[in-house]
Amino acid sequence: MKIYSFILLLLTFNLSNSQSLDFESGISISKFKFINSEGSSLEMNPSDPGGYFKIGGNSPIKFGSIRYGISMINFNNRTIIDQSPVIYKTSYLGAFAGWGNTFNHGMEISLLLGLKTIIDGTQEMNDALYMLKENDEFNGFWLAPSIFLRKTLLDTDSFKASLSYGLTKTFKANYSTIQKLSFFSHIISVNFQFKKNIVAQDEI
Repeated sequence: MKIYSFILLLLTFNLSNSQSLDFESGISISKFKFINSEGSSLEMNPSDPGGYFKIGGNSPIKFGSIRYGISMINFNNRTIIDQSPVIYKTSYLGAFAGWGNTFNHGMEISLLLGLKTIIDGTQEMNDALYMLKENDEFNGFWLAPSIFLRKTLLDTDSFKASLSYGLTKTFKANYSTIQKLSFFSHIISVNFQFKKNIVAQDEI
C-alpha cells in the first residue's frame, strides 16, 4: 500500500507540472506463456479481449518529450488441460515512464517501460474458481516494456485525439526457479490529450 501511495503522490506532482493530461482507453489481446519446472513451454491463446486504461502526462525535452503515468491492463486467456477448458483472467496495475515524439503527418511513437503488480486474478477450471492474487507465479513486480504508434485524428489548441496501436511484453525478472510466466499483448486504444494553456509573457 505504501508503494501505491508513493506512485500516486509522485504522479500527482508531475502531472501538475506537465504540458498535457493524457487519457487512454482500449482493448488488449494477450498471449500467456508458461514454462514449468521441467522446462516445458505452455502457450495459451486469448479468450475475450481484456481492457487497457492509462492516465499520464508529458514534459517536453529537446527531442520529443518524457512520458509518465499509471496504467492498468487485463490479460484474458484460455487453454485445454486434460480435455477441460481452463480460463485465466488477471488485472495488473502500475506506473510507467519513457520517451515519445511526433513526426510528420500526425504520427507519434512512444517507447515506455512499466512496473506492474497484480490487483485481481482468477483461474476457472472444472466449474471451480481459484484466486490468483496470492499465487507466487502471478504476484510480485513485473516489468512491461512497450512501444506505441499513434495517428492523430483531431488536433486543436487545447485538445488532441489519436488512434493507438501498441505492443507490450509483461514479465517478472526475479524468478528464483526455472518456472517462468509472461504475457505478450497487442493493444488497440484511443488517446485523448488535454493540453494546458501556456501563456508566454514578454520580458520587461
